[in-house]
Amino acid sequence: MLLVGNGKLFWGGLSGIALATIGIVGVFLLQPHWATSEQHSAVGTQVEMLNPLRPNGNNITVPSEVYRSLDIKTKAAQKPSRPHTLPGLAGRLALDNASMARIPPRFPGEIVAVGTVQGNEKKVGTPQSASAKQGDSEADRPLRYGDEVKAGQLLAVLWSKDLGEKKSEFIDALCRYKLDREQLDQLEVLWKQGAIPEQSLRDARTKVQADIVAVGKAERTLRSWRLTDADIEGLRKEAAAIETAAGKDRGEFERWARVEIRSPQDGVIVEMNMSLGSLISDTTTDLFKIADPKKLMVWAYVYEDDLPLLSKLFKKGSVPWTVRLPSQPGGKGFAGRLEQIGKMIDPQQHTAIVMGRVENADMELIAGQFVTVNIELPADEDEIEIPTTALVEDGRDSIVFVQIPGSPLDFERRKVVVSRRYHDVVYVRGSLRPGDLVMIKGALLLSDAMND
Repeated sequence: MLLVGNGKLFWGGLSGIALATIGIVGVFLLQPHWATSEQHSAVGTQVEMLNPLRPNGNNITVPSEVYRSLDIKTKAAQKPSRPHTLPGLAGRLALDNASMARIPPRFPGEIVAVGTVQGNEKKVGTPQSASAKQGDSEADRPLRYGDEVKAGQLLAVLWSKDLGEKKSEFIDALCRYKLDREQLDQLEVLWKQGAIPEQSLRDARTKVQADIVAVGKAERTLRSWRLTDADIEGLRKEAAAIETAAGKDRGEFERWARVEIRSPQDGVIVEMNMSLGSLISDTTTDLFKIADPKKLMVWAYVYEDDLPLLSKLFKKGSVPWTVRLPSQPGGKGFAGRLEQIGKMIDPQQHTAIVMGRVENADMELIAGQFVTVNIELPADEDEIEIPTTALVEDGRDSIVFVQIPGSPLDFERRKVVVSRRYHDVVYVRGSLRPGDLVMIKGALLLSDAMND
């Protein structure tokens, strides 16, 4: 044990004179070279007070006079009070495929009209042309990529020969049924009067039954093409009006081939694969893609060292995160949630892709932007929070001095592993428990003495 006092140093049975010289040098090294004479005196007094220390392995007893001279203070270790944050994960924004509407043509045909949107080109005071319809303006223009649309808004009109034929078949079946039904009613009257044979009545009934099957088949075909009840009812009314419409303008029936393509949701046109006059033959190609920009995906990259903790938390449910724009450091954060962890590690960056969503109600974010993602993770159960001044590090080990319960002057030196640091507290793993009293003042001098 190193004992220093009055310029002399004693170590076991070694020569006091030889060790005195080492002691003087040691005292000098403990003092900053710029220290004043008063500071030299103060440090020398503290070192001199270390003479009575009595270390025993990792335990050390601090006499009361040393305790008072060094003004030793302790503080209880505690459970973590701050979440574990994974800051600044690099990532980017993307459109949410789950909220994207894909609109393929249901029938082959020709695009005869494209929906319009009212632009901002019209100048105030410009008179509306006489040919313009009521409610339209000369600033109206065809829809194009990037335009916002509303649910139910007309996107395009397609003329389909196939749809016209199926509608015509339905109306023909309705008309045949109507005529055959009327004929059957007349034959039943004649049969009761004995004017016709029973076989003629049976043939008429069979014909009516076949007409009912044909009407049902044609109607089911139209419904499989997603015609609405209103569309079917409109065709029934047109079939009922066929006789009275003979010889009149048939333009009202030409709309049978008209297919209106409307937006199923609010959003933005992110893909448009048609134009006026386009002939559509492939019904598997999307004419439009409508994305909801208020729902964006986030793709971020997490280092594999952080994956175990993140995966452990993810198993308990989705993980909240905060998304920020690198172009606006310290700016507004956007709330979102982590929803999926990738199964592959990038061999170059040693990162895994994590995916989730972010709220974009005010449309401040744009798909494709680079972002940073902060994830707050709950502290590990084995982490202990201590003041920064309680930790002593020599480049090899990290130690703390823990007061032995019931012995205020007895301390035990324990090794710990630092897991994360802040300016005022340190989180460690090891043999500490919440409630242990750790030395927060005087620990460095005690450690030096025990090492010597």
